[in-house]
Amino acid sequence: MKQAILRAIDDFARGVRPAFYKTPRRWYLVHRGSLYPAKAIWAMATGQGSAGSFNTRDARAGLAEAGFAVRAFEPESVQWPDEDVRLAIRQLRQAADTDPGDDAAETLCPPGMTVREQAVFRRSPVVAARVLLRAGGFCECCGAPAPFVSRADSLPYLEVHHVRSLAEGGADTPANCMALCPNCHRQFHYGIKPPVCALSSSR
Repeated sequence: MKQAILRAIDDFARGVRPAFYKTPRRWYLVHRGSLYPAKAIWAMATGQGSAGSFNTRDARAGLAEAGFAVRAFEPESVQWPDEDVRLAIRQLRQAADTDPGDDAAETLCPPGMTVREQAVFRRSPVVAARVLLRAGGFCECCGAPAPFVSRADSLPYLEVHHVRSLAEGGADTPANCMALCPNCHRQFHYGIKPPVCALSSSR
C-alpha cells in the first residue's frame, strides 16, 4: 500500500485528480515538505476513483497505517503579521519600486511550511505589499473602495487572497494574488459560489 500511495502522490503532483475532486478544507498528507489532499491521495492509491465514495476518517486511518503523517491544515487561516506587511509597504515606497507589472517572486522570507498540530504556509510580506499597493485602496474583484481605513496603519483595509491556493501548488507572487474587500474574500472561501469579479484586471 505504501508504494501505491507514493505513486498517487507522484500522479497528483503531475496534475492527476480523482473524479469529482474538490479542494479539501482541512486534512492533508504531509510528504517531503509538501501537502497533498488526504482523501484524493487515498482514492487514487486504492483505485476507488472518487474521493466521495468514502469518508475522510477512512482515508486518515489508511494513510496513517501505511506510515504517512496526516495533519489538519487550513491554508488561508494564517496570514503574515500586519507589521511585516506595513514594513514591506514602507520599503517598497521608499524604493519607488511599486510596478504592478512585476510578478517576480520576491520574498523577505521564502514560502515554506511548518508542521505542528497544524501545518501552515509562510507567505511573503513583500508580495502582499505589492498587491495592496497595486489595488490602490479598491477591491480587485468588485471594484468597491476599501470599507474602512485600518486603525493600525491608516491604510485602506483590504485582504490579500491567493487565486490558486498555496496548498494546491499556487505561487506566492503578485500574479497569483488579489486584494479583496472582506465580503469578496469571505465569499471566495465560504460562499456557495465564488463572487463574480467585475474588473477586467481580476484574475
